[in-house]
Amino acid sequence: MVQNQIKNIPSVSEVLLKANKYKYINKRYLSYIIKNELLVFRGLAIKGQLKQNRTKIINEILSVIDKAFKFN
Repeated sequence: MVQNQIKNIPSVSEVLLKANKYKYINKRYLSYIIKNELLVFRGLAIKGQLKQNRTKIINEILSVIDKAFKFN
């Protein structure tokens, strides 16, 4: 069960491909943010508590980036 949940987590490069609208953010910094967010999902997967599929995980990471760089 845990192995299936870990396989459900996208790679950093997969999320970067979907994050093409963030061209104004340095690619290394964007990768750093994505890696940190994926660590949270990996922790949930190891505990067997991951409920999201790959697409939802990517969308959630992109929303975190949106919130972090939203200038009011």
